[in-house]
Amino acid sequence: MTGRFKGAPMAAHARIPDIRPTHFGCWLHLFQQTAIEICPPEAAALFIAKSEMIAQSLQFGIAASRVELPAASAADRSVKLSDGARRDVR
Repeated sequence: MTGRFKGAPMAAHARIPDIRPTHFGCWLHLFQQTAIEICPPEAAALFIAKSEMIAQSLQFGIAASRVELPAASAADRSVKLSDGARRDVR
């Protein structure tokens, strides 16, 4: 949030030809475990929620760049929150 990061994560991830949603799921799981271990609960929850939004954004961007966007179902229009609840993102 400092504005110091100047990378291009979308381009970096889109260049990986075999990247799939399962990779993001593994990363999110490891990130969540680590955040819970090293951060106070409120901070961990914020970091986890942000990581889930970033992962979803990257996956949508990659799918769009590959013209792989499926028809949106109700499940596709929602995100899973760190407490297990789902939120509609229409």
